[in-house]
Amino acid sequence: YKDSLGGELETMGIVIDTEGREGLDDLKSAGLGYESMARALMKIKIPPSATALHLELSNDALNTSIAISNMSKLYDNPLLGLIGIGQQNIYSPKMIQTLENLATYFAKSGIIGS
Repeated sequence: YKDSLGGELETMGIVIDTEGREGLDDLKSAGLGYESMARALMKIKIPPSATALHLELSNDALNTSIAISNMSKLYDNPLLGLIGIGQQNIYSPKMIQTLENLATYFAKSGIIGS
């Protein structure tokens, strides 16, 4: 997941370099993907001991979705686009940290090998 998360900022660089001619559809698709992930996570039954991490991951996915959606509006609403870039710089690393914490939880619980 470390290699695949956060690539949205690179895509945003392409959007800026091409003045919006390339990459916007990729950003919009990524934003919808994170939103779908957040919704799917909320449907998963989890043990009570994982509730906080599960909720944190769901919130991180939704916040990342919102950030990417905002980024994708750079040429329609420049201020919102810049806010989205800032949000992405906050939420993407947070989501990676939450995934690492979840992997540690799984390893300590014997659900996966460490």
